[in-house]
Amino acid sequence: MSRKAGDMQQQAEYFVGLDWGGARHTVAVANARREIVARFSVANSLEGVCELVRRLQEWAPVAGVAVEATRDPVVLYLYNAGFTIYPVNPKVSKNWRAGLSPAESKSDGRDARMLAVELCRRHEELHALHVSEPAIEAFAGLCRTHRRLIEQRANLVQQLKGVLKIYFAAALAFFSDWASPAAWRFIKRFATPQKLANTRKSTLIAFLRANQIGLTPTWLKRIDERLQAADWPTPPDHLAYEFQAMAIVAQLLALQPQIDKCAREIAQRAEAFPETALMHSLPGAGKHLAPALAAMSLKTAGQPHRLAFLRAAAGVAPVERDSGKRSAPYAAAATRFGAPPCTCSPIAPSITAPGRAPSTGYAANAATPTPRRCANSPTNGCASSTACWRPDNPTTSSATWRPSGGAAAPSTTKRANWLWKTPHEKLEPAA
Repeated sequence: MSRKAGDMQQQAEYFVGLDWGGARHTVAVANARREIVARFSVANSLEGVCELVRRLQEWAPVAGVAVEATRDPVVLYLYNAGFTIYPVNPKVSKNWRAGLSPAESKSDGRDARMLAVELCRRHEELHALHVSEPAIEAFAGLCRTHRRLIEQRANLVQQLKGVLKIYFAAALAFFSDWASPAAWRFIKRFATPQKLANTRKSTLIAFLRANQIGLTPTWLKRIDERLQAADWPTPPDHLAYEFQAMAIVAQLLALQPQIDKCAREIAQRAEAFPETALMHSLPGAGKHLAPALAAMSLKTAGQPHRLAFLRAAAGVAPVERDSGKRSAPYAAAATRFGAPPCTCSPIAPSITAPGRAPSTGYAANAATPTPRRCANSPTNGCASSTACWRPDNPTTSSATWRPSGGAAAPSTTKRANWLWKTPHEKLEPAA
């Protein structure tokens, strides 16, 4: 092939930047020389999306479409039409925009142009969108929604406690678990300190029995102390806080049935995937976390960068921060799902369930926690880049290994946190 023909073939490849909007979508098309050859916009409607596909097909072959959204119906429509989609993190596109203009000027046309040009320059470094089988996508979507609903419930509970602290502080002593529907029904039934103080003891006992709460000595003491609820100072705007508390309780009572329904659907669909049973074998992986981990594994099956994605999602992919005198690598993502086990260790670290704070452990006070490289890698056959121990080897068990100058490694419940140490800490055998 001549050089002229090769140049023509290179120029025939086009890169598209799509800046989606609520009313219209702005599109820019760049050639292999990063020159904008077309700009247009389409309406945010089914007719507009069909027009977008038709106009992009005129520029075939399209090497890829860069877009900041991955859940928009337009993205799915383009994916089903055969286009390669490159999702771009908004933080990354913001840095690209700053590289084009120090003032970071922003408009739909400039953003579409920026996405098209940067896709042409960096398409080999970006990861294309991968859509799994419909059953896997549905299962992963349920797990994602369940986690978000739990987070939404946790936020509402914190709001409710904040409001009660202002106008109904006595109610906070009645329940230790405010994520319980019984606590919400209690506030709905006894909405003010005066109403609680004037309630008869038999009425409160009947409420507890209706909500399947046993009459323990602690509860009997709380019932006797209900008369003190009216002794707390009442703010002048207590009625406004009462309305706010009732609104939050109504949201919580409407949200909980959907959480339960989503959990039942997840449990039913999880039976079709053997990965769920495997994840259940991990210590700390309960009925909610195990399906979420299984969905994560299923979503990445067959992808070329699967291991890197799982490490980043689990929080064991180190990110370097080396500038001047500062050098502190740390985990790339929060350890919401804990750290995956090393390939040479049959023992998995403990995992925190969604919606709960990660448990503190041996290295909880470390300034910049980061995973250590496996002590057995690579000379002893460990292929993992994360920390691990060898419980099957007496010379490398958690009872005989210790960090430099430190105490012996904790066992059992604190093994998971033993994976996280301060930077540059070296693992050496105990004397």
